Amino acid sequence: MSALHTKWNQLTSKLNPVYLKFTGAGIGVALCLVAISVTAEPKPADPPAAVMAAYQQDEHPEFPAGPGRDVTLRVCSRCHSPNNIVSRPQNREGWEATIAKMVDMGATASDEDFAAILDYVSKNFPAPGTGGGAAATAHVNANKATAADLAKALSLTDKEAAAIVDYRTKNGDFKTIDDLKKVPDVDGKKIDDKKDIIDF
Repeated sequence: MSALHTKWNQLTSKLNPVYLKFTGAGIGVALCLVAISVTAEPKPADPPAAVMAAYQQDEHPEFPAGPGRDVTLRVCSRCHSPNNIVSRPQNREGWEATIAKMVDMGATASDEDFAAILDYVSKNFPAPGTGGGAAATAHVNANKATAADLAKALSLTDKEAAAIVDYRTKNGDFKTIDDLKKVPDVDGKKIDDKKDIIDF
């Protein structure tokens, strides 16, 4: 019996490493498959831009779509509810004064952003009966207006308006919109946006 027991122990001692080797390999393969299944799981895609735009529109339906809408909501919502804008319609001069007041109180944005905000609120939230405010339809003469008048009428920065006056002084009167757009450091898109009220 002892001899048989000894042979059995010898046999199992030889088989155990083989068993453990294959068992370990099997566990390793299983772990790899689990890891692959976890890492291969697709990441949820970001919502399409069109979906986000629709959501933002639905969030504030009282703000009509158009140039300046997004920047108006972004900048003005930092300090107060957008409903403040809807509830206080004004002409363009009134909105200019309101924006200046907001800047004094700490509102921050680029000159281009503030110009876009002014255009947007003046167009979409005018004083009752003005159809956009008196200044919204007032014409400006590119060859006679002061820098301040150009900045106000064309929604330009002070630097852009001064550049127009300086260019006009050095090169003579403008004759066309294209002439006006040749002025260095002036955003041509702003000129195009206001071309209907520019006289020469």
